[in-house]
Amino acid sequence: GVDSDKESDEEGGMKAARSNSITKAFNLSSLAPTGDLEDEDDMTDPGGLWKEEVKSLQQALAASEMETRDAHEKMGSTIQRTTDLESECLQFEHRAAVLVKEADVHRIERDKVYEAMAEKNTELRNYLQQRKEEVAIETELKKELSRQRSKSEKEAA
Repeated sequence: GVDSDKESDEEGGMKAARSNSITKAFNLSSLAPTGDLEDEDDMTDPGGLWKEEVKSLQQALAASEMETRDAHEKMGSTIQRTTDLESECLQFEHRAAVLVKEADVHRIERDKVYEAMAEKNTELRNYLQQRKEEVAIETELKKELSRQRSKSEKEAA
C-alpha cells in the first residue's frame, strides 16, 4: 500500500529528472546551428562551444543514467531484503504462536498433575489420620486387654 506508493513516487521523480536532462540535451542540440557537429571548421559553431556543451550534457546524462541504474539496483535489493525480513518476521510470529499454544497445553497438563497430587496428598493425610485413630484404638484395646489379664491373674492367684 503506502510503501509501493512511495516507491512509485521515487521512481517517478527519477524518471522525471532523467527526462528533464534528456529534454535539456535535445533542446540545446536543436538550438545549435545546423551542420555537422564533428566539423571543426564549422563557422556557425566558433570554437566548438555547442559541440562541447552537447558532449558535456551527454556525459552528464550517461552518468545520471548510470546513477539511476545503480539506485534502481540498490532499491531492488533493498526491497528484496525487506521482503525477506518480512517473511522471516512472519515465520517467527508463527513459531511464537505455536510455542504459546504448546506452553498452554503444558500449563494445563501441569495443572492437572498438581490437582492429582493435591488429591493424593489429601487421600494420604486422611489415611494417616484414620490409621492414627486406629492405632490409638488398638493401643487402648491392648491396655484394656492387659488390665483384664492382670485382673484375671490376680483373681486366679
